[in-house]
Amino acid sequence: MLDGGNDHSLALRDGQGAWAWGSNSNGQLGDGTTTYHRTPVQVSGLSGLVAVAGGQSYSLALKSDGTAWAWGGNFLGQLGDGTTADRRTPVQVGSLSGIVAVAAGVFHSLALKSDGTVWAWGYNFYGQLGDGTQTDHSTPVQVKGPGGTGVLIDIIAIAAGGFHSLALRSDGTVWAWGDNSSGQLGDGTTTNSWVPVQVKGAGGTGFLTNAAELAGGTSHSLALKSDGTVWAWGSNGAGQLGDGTTTTSGVPVQVKGPGGTGLFTSVAAVASGSFHNLALRNDGSVWAWGSNVYGQLGDGSTANRSTPVQVSGLTDPVAIAGGTRHSLALKSDGTLWAWGSNDSGQLGDGTLIDRPVPSQVNFRPSANAGADRPVPLGAPVTLDGSGSSDPEGDPLTYAWSFTSQPAGSTATLAGASTATPSFTPDLAGDYVVQLVVNDGTSDSAPDTVTLTAVRSEEVAHGPSPASSTVTFHFGPDVGGTLYVYAASGRLAWHQEVPSGTRDLAWNLTGDDGRPLANGVYLYLVVRSDGSRSPVGKLLVIR
Repeated sequence: MLDGGNDHSLALRDGQGAWAWGSNSNGQLGDGTTTYHRTPVQVSGLSGLVAVAGGQSYSLALKSDGTAWAWGGNFLGQLGDGTTADRRTPVQVGSLSGIVAVAAGVFHSLALKSDGTVWAWGYNFYGQLGDGTQTDHSTPVQVKGPGGTGVLIDIIAIAAGGFHSLALRSDGTVWAWGDNSSGQLGDGTTTNSWVPVQVKGAGGTGFLTNAAELAGGTSHSLALKSDGTVWAWGSNGAGQLGDGTTTTSGVPVQVKGPGGTGLFTSVAAVASGSFHNLALRNDGSVWAWGSNVYGQLGDGSTANRSTPVQVSGLTDPVAIAGGTRHSLALKSDGTLWAWGSNDSGQLGDGTLIDRPVPSQVNFRPSANAGADRPVPLGAPVTLDGSGSSDPEGDPLTYAWSFTSQPAGSTATLAGASTATPSFTPDLAGDYVVQLVVNDGTSDSAPDTVTLTAVRSEEVAHGPSPASSTVTFHFGPDVGGTLYVYAASGRLAWHQEVPSGTRDLAWNLTGDDGRPLANGVYLYLVVRSDGSRSPVGKLLVIR
């Protein structure tokens, strides 16, 4: 549903695809540009999404059809498209199908398939791809089995750390591979592993069992057990293991309760940032521990915490995610909240100000200038922008302006800062009016409406160009037969137009029952008295 990258953030919106905000240095926002955005922009060309993941300077998405897509930085092949070229819009990851989960590390990516196998691509210096080599791969390779024998199977969940990878097997055991310089593989050593090794149990005795969810930081790892307890291992310089110390551990230690009292329990979900962690408890509260230099723990301070502290003022969250130095939460009402570092706009609140407590992500408002239509020449016309909206329900301000009007027209807008301005068309032709609304933080994308001023005896049409249907608009005195001719003069279509008809829709099918070919067509109405309306031009582009 949501995830944090290094300095950018990602979220899914119901029926509206993926949205991203923050740093866009390598195109990781997926909007076709490298422009940073302090509020969300829509990722281009993706629909049917079920998950997103953020890496250092790139992004991943999983579609409901089981395919994975990627965009952003790609100099180590982390997009999985067989190249090392950055992509500003999504590309499909290799030929993988049947994917049920994706995860992003700093420069490497993971995918879990429905058959329980794991695949990886990108940077592999530490063996984080799990294929038994240190060779980077720009297309997915399969993760091998323990000891390099066979392949890793029966996996039900995955997570990516900075330069290491994690997998949860159906039997509740945890496996890890890649960088182990701080003990983040949990096998009791600091030896990197190019193939999966099993995470040991507390104190190095036996193995970790009954795990239900995993998360990975830069150099530490996290597991939520089915009993609601949380376990951590790896680096601990900022207290990210949550055991009340700053001592690194190469085997799992249990996260303590707030203030170091008792144990941390009743946890429903976990997430990791670079050096901090988040936990969503069964009562709907969110807790955090570890590095807090930028306020990413959300407790109103910038003090590191070696045991969990409650995130301030956050109620009814249903999902959490960690970025490198910031944190995210989705509430039950569909609003998104973020806190921590904001130097690239990754909090999405329209500023570059770090926030030590949650701040609401501000989605841009949507302008609605109304529908194109013909209007009578010389009569006042009222526009209507009341269909504009803001996702957060913030009050809107309005800014209308002409972007085009007939040459020589001196028409002006009255009330251009209201929802319903007006003007009087003084010449026949198209008046294109643009509306931009603002919610107090962000401008909307512009929306335009075309008003075609016609004399009472004229005919107009829209849209232009037409691709599937066109609607003819008639002045009040028009009635007779509408004729449409090809540029060659051949009659393409005709239709009776009873007097008083104002609109007539046509599906661009000729009298012969065949769709019109691309090109320019001429149209006019021959009235019952034999007089003709002015000739109009219709451009068809399918």
